[in-house]
Amino acid sequence: MAGAGATGALIACGRVGRPHGVRGELRIWPLNPDTELLVKGRRVALGHGPRESTGFDLVDVRQDAKGFLVRLRGVEDREAAARWTGATWFEPRDAFPEPEDDEVYIADLIGLAVRTEDGEPVGVITDVWEAGAGDLLVIRGPRGEHLVPNIDDFVVRLDPAAGEAIIRPIEGLLEVGEE
Repeated sequence: MAGAGATGALIACGRVGRPHGVRGELRIWPLNPDTELLVKGRRVALGHGPRESTGFDLVDVRQDAKGFLVRLRGVEDREAAARWTGATWFEPRDAFPEPEDDEVYIADLIGLAVRTEDGEPVGVITDVWEAGAGDLLVIRGPRGEHLVPNIDDFVVRLDPAAGEAIIRPIEGLLEVGEE
């Protein structure tokens, strides 16, 4: 990326909609509607993939009921803004505020090795799905893909610092150690 202002892997934080008005404003729908990262003066990255992203300074930011309207340095008219329709807004992971003690970013869960309380390997977290009452951890391993509810009954510990997640197998759904 052409310098988003911080280092680290780029994480998708939202998507870019159509231009708004004739002066080059763009609508951004953040994945986190309470984001504090869309503020005037910050540098953001837009693109159709993290490796194809371009850095922009936020010249103006305002929020309305539909999301955020932003003006980017160098994007001066509707035609220039239209080139970014459908793009993704990316941020380096280290730009995120530190989570509270009982919180974790979904981006920090992707790639964690998963094992049971007994130490048996299950696989790797490849995704997290929002599912109403709670999130589902998508775990891919040698026995296929498993969905594990992210609740205390099944998830003993999520430890991004250690690079692992410890789970209790779900009887009938996740039988580890048996062929």
